[in-house]
Amino acid sequence: MIKKKDFLNTLALFFISSILLSSCSEEYEDMTVNINSTGLLSIKVLGADGNGYAGAEVKIHSENTEGYLFLDSTNTQGVFEAGSLLEKHYRVETSIMADNRIYNEEKLIQVVAGEEHNITSDPYKNSGSASLYFIDGYNDVVMQGVNVALVLESKVDPFDYEHQNVLDNAYFIGETDENGNVSFDNIPSGKLRNINHYMIYLFTDENENMFLNSTTITVRKNRLYSKAFKVFWLQ
Repeated sequence: MIKKKDFLNTLALFFISSILLSSCSEEYEDMTVNINSTGLLSIKVLGADGNGYAGAEVKIHSENTEGYLFLDSTNTQGVFEAGSLLEKHYRVETSIMADNRIYNEEKLIQVVAGEEHNITSDPYKNSGSASLYFIDGYNDVVMQGVNVALVLESKVDPFDYEHQNVLDNAYFIGETDENGNVSFDNIPSGKLRNINHYMIYLFTDENENMFLNSTTITVRKNRLYSKAFKVFWLQ
């Protein structure tokens, strides 16, 4: 036989449970989750002349990932229409070829749902400059009329002294003046932290080539790299 006290306790628990279930049900009924909130993204890539660059490579990554969502190129107006993207952060990489050199830029952008985003990228301006001075270490005099080649560090084996290979991969070749100086402008500074490293090769004619003591220069965006080198020719 159920005692009156036990019955009342059971009835009270049932009543409380019903209230909780009803409350939870109402709470979930009021929740709205939209997993397809999107915004529009358009990217225009500029060339060296400041106009839209047709055929520029465009990569779009989700933030902090290496795989890309898009790998495509710009149209004849230099524009790539990514269309609708989910609301979050993205990395946008653009690359162009100018003067037989690769210029690239990386941007972190945020897509907001319901908004249109028109991004402009100018890889050509992601560059620096260098002013280099060379002194003959044996005679302590400036080195005039010496050819200097800058080769992107990743483009050639640092111990490869083969002359033609250096010429084929050189981003820049210049000749020192009467003060032993040679300068380079618009050197691509790279997408990774806007830094690139270049190896220095010296040669006096097409048959003589020398890599300068494993020396590299570091080029940063909108920065001038200036340094004097004392050179001891291999004998």
